Amino acid sequence: MNKKEIIIRLKKIDFDINSYWVIAGGAMVLHGIRSDTKDIDIACTTKMFCSLETKGYSVTKNSLGYRKISLEEDIEVFENWEVLGIDYIEGIPTANIESIREMKIQMGREKDLEDVKLIDDMLIKSKE
Repeated sequence: MNKKEIIIRLKKIDFDINSYWVIAGGAMVLHGIRSDTKDIDIACTTKMFCSLETKGYSVTKNSLGYRKISLEEDIEVFENWEVLGIDYIEGIPTANIESIREMKIQMGREKDLEDVKLIDDMLIKSKE
């Protein structure tokens, strides 16, 4: 999914913008660090997560212990995955770049460390 497709999908879901924020690869696309992503990861408040849970969505946990719901085939929602800050990109609450970088380091998978390099390269270019 590219930036436009992510925005369309999220606006269609119509979550309260004060209750969620885009994280991980989707946030990288919204910030222009990557051109596309396979899925959209969203973090949300406990209140929103519990609301989804009461609607019948199945809850599992990821490798770091965050509760998660697979909302759609390519959209996952994580409970209270905190970020350092939020930027609004075309009205979509999105983890700021520093938050994405920290999250990717925390995950530590090979693909996450490759994303850290992309972020670092972008930060260096923006300072030039």
